[in-house]
Amino acid sequence: LHQNMQQLLEYDLLQPEQLDCVCALFGTFKPFDQRCKTLSIPTSSSLLDTRTALRWQIFQQLNTAQTVKNHQQRVQMLETALNDARQLQRYDPALYQRTTDPIRLALGRAYADWGLFEQLNDLAPTYFQRAMEFLNIRGAFQSLALERRRLYDLSRYQMFTGNYYLNKGALADAARAYNQGLAYANELLQKAASDRVLSQKYRDDLTSDLYNLQGLVFLYQGRADAALEALEKALEDATEGIYRYYFGHAALLAGNKIQAFLEYGNIRTDEELGSA
Repeated sequence: LHQNMQQLLEYDLLQPEQLDCVCALFGTFKPFDQRCKTLSIPTSSSLLDTRTALRWQIFQQLNTAQTVKNHQQRVQMLETALNDARQLQRYDPALYQRTTDPIRLALGRAYADWGLFEQLNDLAPTYFQRAMEFLNIRGAFQSLALERRRLYDLSRYQMFTGNYYLNKGALADAARAYNQGLAYANELLQKAASDRVLSQKYRDDLTSDLYNLQGLVFLYQGRADAALEALEKALEDATEGIYRYYFGHAALLAGNKIQAFLEYGNIRTDEELGSA
């Protein structure tokens, strides 16, 4: 729409009242804000019925929240949108469900981003937990696409939580978080079983990383056999990115120095050497 508007303006084919209409609807959105910032446009919601005006208000909040950098302000804006969406129950319960699912996804991402911003300090797991609570309030989503997104996000947020505990040395808590992340990921894979490309993406993004991290926990716990099993699963699921030197750690724990030496021989970069 913005590109079309720019072309029409270039050839003087857009009348002032037509520009007013576009700016009234989209003037607060990027990239329309630069073109519309000099115009003083009355609100367009007065032309809408109550239900549509409420939906439009929610849509604006969702869209604007994407550009808000402050994490607290972003969360507050999305929570306001969720409260506004609850009013839709009086008009259309099915519409309420369809409207709240994207808001809950957005709230989950907002809280997870806030947790990552805290860089593994003690506030981080609280925000990750809040992110998961919003995705689990009403259970599964109606739309298959959104339900896949919900499970994908839940798996990732469990991974983030596990990373926090692993960094703190709380290995049992880290293992529980990674296990729950794998449970969500495996449920997601069942819902994408007919799509090989999508299934491999989920394995690359989720299960391979989670098995790899699970193997790392087992290494720290001195459980060589369990670590090796988890690392083999990670290697099976991943197209790339699983370091063989983890297998060297497992072999060393098991007392197999020759196999450990061979696995460490697969180190190819300074980054891998430093990590190993």
